Amino acid sequence: MPDMNNILVQDDAGNQATLLPISNADKNLVWRGNAAGVPIDGQTRLTATWDRLRSGDYKLSAKLEVPVMETIGSAAASGYVAAPAVAYTMVGIFTMFAPARSTIADRSNMYRMLAHALCGASSSANAGFNPCGVTADLVKNSTNPMPYGFANLVMPN
Repeated sequence: MPDMNNILVQDDAGNQATLLPISNADKNLVWRGNAAGVPIDGQTRLTATWDRLRSGDYKLSAKLEVPVMETIGSAAASGYVAAPAVAYTMVGIFTMFAPARSTIADRSNMYRMLAHALCGASSSANAGFNPCGVTADLVKNSTNPMPYGFANLVMPN
């Protein structure tokens, strides 16, 4: 089994965040950002879990939580400035159910195929994109069904 290493994530603006390994206790892996000047509650978090269900199948999930901080206004007449606070948190979850009889190839293929669908792969050559190479507003401006639907909260017709 590989060691828990740092994970690098990048947003639409090209900002990169390194998520540090925090915990690997009992089928629950946790990584968290460590951005300077941001409280713990405002740090990006990634968790990975796996469970064996009563059916004998496995449930594997990855959850990314990206808190959005309130914009701090100017100081009041008294000079008081409120501490930074989380306004809301964006949450994305990827879950796969794998039968106990599935093979590494089966699980790998499912992961790869869903990743391609989420990245906007289509029947046109090179119409999708590699999330590791995504820059600027490629997801936001995509007309492929999955990225468009998730970014715009509407599925294309």
